[in-house]
Amino acid sequence: MDVSTTGHKRLHHWTWASPPLDINDFTTGHGRLHHWTWASPPLDMGVSITGHGRLHHWTWASPPLDINDFTTGHGRLHHWTWASRPLDINDFTTGHKRLHHWTWTSPPLDMDVLTT
Repeated sequence: MDVSTTGHKRLHHWTWASPPLDINDFTTGHGRLHHWTWASPPLDMGVSITGHGRLHHWTWASPPLDINDFTTGHGRLHHWTWASRPLDINDFTTGHKRLHHWTWTSPPLDMDVLTT
């Protein structure tokens, strides 16, 4: 995991480990998300982004998060789209603030230009 969360405020490249995620070591290379914030401009990952869709702020709850087989299979994020409002993890799977679309794929996603 190669991460740049300060200054540049973007994630260069990341993959998920096959065990369920927990909140512990986002930057240790163990494939677990802890906490991150994105800059103001909408995300640009070379995939479909809806409206002003950007990730504002989120954290994972201490129990493993399971959203439509989030931790299963190939374990790499390929495509996602955010609703126009900032994401609230408490409504991650419900209502208008939920993650709109995503899937997993084997090749790692190159996120060099995650923010503009």
